[in-house]
Amino acid sequence: RAVGNNYNLNELFKNLARKEKSFDIIVYSKKQINNLTDTNDSPLNLAVSKSKKLINFCYSDVFAGKNANNKYNANNINIGTNFTTGVNIIAENHSLIIILPKRLDLEYINNKGVFSSGINAVIQTLARQRKSGDIYLLMSAPYGIEGNSLPYSEQVNKSIYEELGKGILLPSTKQQYLTIINALVQQGAEGVILGCTEIPLLIKQEDCAVPVFDTTLLHATAAVDFVLG
Repeated sequence: RAVGNNYNLNELFKNLARKEKSFDIIVYSKKQINNLTDTNDSPLNLAVSKSKKLINFCYSDVFAGKNANNKYNANNINIGTNFTTGVNIIAENHSLIIILPKRLDLEYINNKGVFSSGINAVIQTLARQRKSGDIYLLMSAPYGIEGNSLPYSEQVNKSIYEELGKGILLPSTKQQYLTIINALVQQGAEGVILGCTEIPLLIKQEDCAVPVFDTTLLHATAAVDFVLG
C-alpha cells in the first residue's frame, strides 16, 4: 500500500492537525515525498495548514538545477531525505516522523534510499531531534511473516484511535480483543503484552488465563523507580 494511503500515518496527521503541532518528516526516497503530497485535501496537508507553516521539500537531486540541495529550514515543515545527519531539531514539543523502507538488512540492496547503510542510518536519524517531543517510526510488516496467519483485525486496530483513545469502552470491542488473545494462547502464547497503553483500559488480568503485561503500569512504575532512585 502506498505510504500516502497508510491508515496509521493519516490518523497521526489528523492528530497533529487537531493539536496544531509542528513536525518534520524524513522519508527514504524522493518518490515518497511525491506520494505523500500529491493530494491537496490529504490529512498531511491539513496538518501543515493547521501548523501555520509552509512545506519545505528537502532532497538532493543532481538534475534539479538550483534546487539540487534544498536544505532544512527550522521555520517550515520539512519533508525530505537529506536531513538524516548534520541537522539539530531544537523546537520544543516537536514531532519527528521517520518513514523507513521495507527492509534494512544487507541482502536487500535496492530501494533503501537514505537508509542504505542500514541501522546506523536509522540511529543517526533518530538523533536529529534534540529537545523533548515525539518520534514516530513508520515500518512495513516484518519480512517473512505471513500476515494472514496472525489474528489481526483492522477494526481492532481502529478501536485504539476511535474508541479507547476517546474513553469509549465497548463490550463488543473487548470481546474482539479477547478472541485474539485466546487464539494466541491456543497457539502456545504464555503471556500477553498489552502493547498500546490504551488497551489496559479494556483488558485486565482477570480476563485472561495467562499473565498480562500492562505497559501503562510498567512504564509508570519504572518512572517512579527512576525518580526515587
